[in-house]
Amino acid sequence: MGNDYWSVPTDVAFDMLSAPDELTVGQLVDDVESVREFVERPIDEPTAIWHELAHIVGVLRGIEEPDRRSI
Repeated sequence: MGNDYWSVPTDVAFDMLSAPDELTVGQLVDDVESVREFVERPIDEPTAIWHELAHIVGVLRGIEEPDRRSI
């Protein structure tokens, strides 16, 4: 399993009328670190939840990928 992966920005991922014209690269190591920092923050600290969810999705896909290869 690699560290880098393709990511489709959410604003175009749900637009079924056109294909994405660009992809971004995510990094699993960055996602794990970001999730770790998020869960260690004080509960009352302001958070951009959409940003944190994007990192959680990256971690979940990182877990999914080796399982898919084993099928």
